[in-house]
Amino acid sequence: MFPLLVAAYASAALAAGPPKADLIVVGAGIAGLSAAAEGASAGLRVSVVDMGSVFGGHAVMSSGGLCIVGTPLQKERGFDDTPEIAERDFLKLGEDANEEWVRLYARESKVLIYDWLTAMGVRFTGVSTGGAGDTGNTFPRFHMNPRLGYGIISPIYRACLKNSNVSFHWNIEVTELIWDGGRVRGIHGRSTRTGAAIRMEAPAVLLATGGYESNLELVRRNWPSYLGRPEKVLTGSGLHSMGSGLGLAERVGAATQRLDHQWIYTRGIPDPRHLEEGRGLYFTAPAAIWVNAQGERFTDEMGATKPVIRRLMAQKPPAYWMIFDAAGAKHFSIAGPDWQDEKRKRTLVLENPKLVKSAQSIGDLARAAGLPPAAVERTVARWNEMIDKGEDTDFHRNLKPFPMRSARRPSSFPPRIAVPPFYAARMYPLSRKSMGGLLVDLQCRVLNGRQEPIPGLYAAGEVTGMGGINGKAALEGTFLGPSLAQGRLAARAIAAAVPHGEPNPAPAPTAAKPGKSVNLPCESCHPTAKLIGEHRRGYWHFDKVHSLVMERKWDCLVCHAEMSPFVAGRHKIDRMAQVGNCLHCHLTPE
Repeated sequence: MFPLLVAAYASAALAAGPPKADLIVVGAGIAGLSAAAEGASAGLRVSVVDMGSVFGGHAVMSSGGLCIVGTPLQKERGFDDTPEIAERDFLKLGEDANEEWVRLYARESKVLIYDWLTAMGVRFTGVSTGGAGDTGNTFPRFHMNPRLGYGIISPIYRACLKNSNVSFHWNIEVTELIWDGGRVRGIHGRSTRTGAAIRMEAPAVLLATGGYESNLELVRRNWPSYLGRPEKVLTGSGLHSMGSGLGLAERVGAATQRLDHQWIYTRGIPDPRHLEEGRGLYFTAPAAIWVNAQGERFTDEMGATKPVIRRLMAQKPPAYWMIFDAAGAKHFSIAGPDWQDEKRKRTLVLENPKLVKSAQSIGDLARAAGLPPAAVERTVARWNEMIDKGEDTDFHRNLKPFPMRSARRPSSFPPRIAVPPFYAARMYPLSRKSMGGLLVDLQCRVLNGRQEPIPGLYAAGEVTGMGGINGKAALEGTFLGPSLAQGRLAARAIAAAVPHGEPNPAPAPTAAKPGKSVNLPCESCHPTAKLIGEHRRGYWHFDKVHSLVMERKWDCLVCHAEMSPFVAGRHKIDRMAQVGNCLHCHLTPE
């Protein structure tokens, strides 16, 4: 970003006052953007407010997998899925899933998600069960695209940018809902950059603020009763997933449901960039075995999350170590598009002695990790023996060879642990996704303690726990998918309830203002290094991306070609042009 110009532009916009809106959407993640796009196409004037300066929320960092039922891709691959089969799978795995949301989603996901996204140009290239082991899916439903989360969220954002009914208001933290005359009528907030107070009014407010899995206090307070309490938990959701929407709604009487339903990942390793904050990364080493503090295996490492997390939490203490060798190290991965650079992840994680221990022998490795050497040596020897025989008689892990997805070329898996150096990575529970939240009906109206709609207030996505659709366990792809669906459903309900104009087509391009071209070096106005060093409030994304730009010694025009040459009156950020630049950092397979 060019911060001086952006700040001036934003200040001028706020001074002029926010545009009149029919709907205020709080949060520019997948639920919020889907609601904005749907609402604007129906004629609603939509104001989108977000704490950050960029779109996408947690979705843009995700794999982009979506659980969808009865699609052409499934039929093409020979999977005769039906809503009835999907309903049974949801309810069986989830144990106490919300049956109404399950039924609606199983019947409507193809139209609400698949048809809508493919019409925007999204290309689904694969469908799987979403993981190893028994994921609970009778048929593969986890639809994938080659551009991961970016490939899903960017077309929706572009649709919003093209529609003049949508306006964006960045770097605004919503502090209260406006309650007047027995209904919600807008928001109070403040600029995260200047601290300036902001008030925006509309007859409907949609909360799409995400879950609370980066708020360790809420994670621990609502820890699932069916899991033992761990000594240490890493937070692994979006930076802004702090549960802010819960507090906003509860202060106007909203009820909540299933707050203790959390999707906890088993493969958490401390994030080297945020060690003091206790944040974690999702670390996978498919060739590894897992050993507890006693140096013994305790589970099928490739098993489904639901049984594996329960076995992990039963260990004393509830933590474990991944053990693998040099051959296995070639296939480790870290979730997230900003961790696809091989050199970066090896330097920051695999070769970081604070996170991963290494040694030339199993005994020395155990000592470095603080594990009993003799026990670890026995465990590794037994593993190698079972590999040679082709059967895991301890935990029945599938030992049949199959192509490793992360390998550059197909190879058999899993291998023996025999090639030094050997590695041990200590893993912790990783809080990731909220499966409970605000109580909403099928129109995404927020309900009070008497299960009555709170006038003017709606919610969608993880702040609602996707309506409780997952119960205690998820089929995979059932966070992004239901969030998108809820966003669209909420916008439809609001459009039916709020008087508004006719559907508004995308505006025609405005003619460029005349001006004199001036060839000035960017640094003459934008001292990037100095600005990064100031650690200004509300500029976390600017600091992060521009630190990478400086590290890579990129020219400013790599990301800001539309701003050259300098022409007075036209020198400002083009949000549409910037969408494609996400791929410089958010690496994808395509």
